[in-house]
Amino acid sequence: MANIPDYTCSGCGLRKKREELTVKKVVFLEMGAGARTKRARVLDWLCDPCLESDETFNRPAFTPPRQVLHG
Repeated sequence: MANIPDYTCSGCGLRKKREELTVKKVVFLEMGAGARTKRARVLDWLCDPCLESDETFNRPAFTPPRQVLHG
């Protein structure tokens, strides 16, 4: 028998239909044209209200990566 996951929003914890969730992934790519994927992972499943309040989702397009200060 197939393993059917429990589709719940990672933000609010409410059960949702599969088509009501958006997958939040992180993808690590090489730089440049023809870049290969080094690793990809699913971080969250988010419903529309939680997606709208997600910090990463709401970052403006083409913003530079966050700078981490070391010291």
